[in-house]
Amino acid sequence: MTKEEWVASILTDSVTAKIDFHLEHLWISGAGFARVSRAISDGKIKVIVYAKEDSAAQYYAKRNTLVIRELSEKDKEELSTKGLLVHEAVHAIVDIDRCAKTTKVTTEAAAYLAQVIFLMGHGDTNFSSSKRVFQAAAAIVNRYKMRSRVVWLPRTLYEPLRQAVLTDSLYKSYLKDNDLETDADGV
Repeated sequence: MTKEEWVASILTDSVTAKIDFHLEHLWISGAGFARVSRAISDGKIKVIVYAKEDSAAQYYAKRNTLVIRELSEKDKEELSTKGLLVHEAVHAIVDIDRCAKTTKVTTEAAAYLAQVIFLMGHGDTNFSSSKRVFQAAAAIVNRYKMRSRVVWLPRTLYEPLRQAVLTDSLYKSYLKDNDLETDADGV
């Protein structure tokens, strides 16, 4: 299986296909993940393996590129790795849909919600020992039953997740200004 086929298999699996929610004007759905998969198949989004990548995956909108760390076959089967690919694919959806007016914080919140829905859909439901962003996302997914229906969330309902993203050490320098818009420029 090529790296592109592996990513496509995650983005089109039965759980990913059922993800469907709105944060303000941003729409994250199984159809969006399928568009990312098609863009990869069509060569509009490149998938590059890089041995020195810190994270297992990262999407770069300006380059229309999903960079994944060199992974063993065992790592590829890890649910957490697959969940991270779903997270990064949200950034690709935002790019494909040219949602440049969406803030980076809102995009990260959407990415964590999609990642948690994916993980929960595959049986990982215990986020009590996880980072605060996962706990906040899981609380929202559970409270609004996001695994079983389409949900529209105004900012006030996902604000605790935005705050968790803003205070996470991973994002402190990246999100200095929490109203900074995304780099989405289309694929």
